[in-house]
Amino acid sequence: MTCIDNNNFEVRSDRTNSLQRGWKIISDRATALLAAYALRAQQKRDRAAFMSLVGKENWLYEDMGIHEGDVDWASRLPIQINAAQELEKIRLQSRKNL
Repeated sequence: MTCIDNNNFEVRSDRTNSLQRGWKIISDRATALLAAYALRAQQKRDRAAFMSLVGKENWLYEDMGIHEGDVDWASRLPIQINAAQELEKIRLQSRKNL
C-alpha cells in the first residue's frame, strides 16, 4: 500500500517551480544579452561599410546628391544611429529643396 504525504509533495512542487522560474529568468537574460550582442555587431558592420564612403572625391558625392560635409557629419554620429540612413534623409531633404 502506498501512502502520499501531501505536505511533502507541495514542498517539492514549490522547489520545482522556483527552479523553473530561476532558469526562465536566466534564459531570458541570456537571450537579451545575445540579441544586444548581435545588434551591436550589425551596427559595427553597418558603420564599417559607411566609412568606405569617407574621403572620396567631390564628384562622387555630387553624383549621389550629397556634400562632403554631410558625409563627415554622418561619420561622427554615435554607432547606434545608422549613418547611411541619416545621410539618405539629408539627401532627400536637399532634393526637395531644389
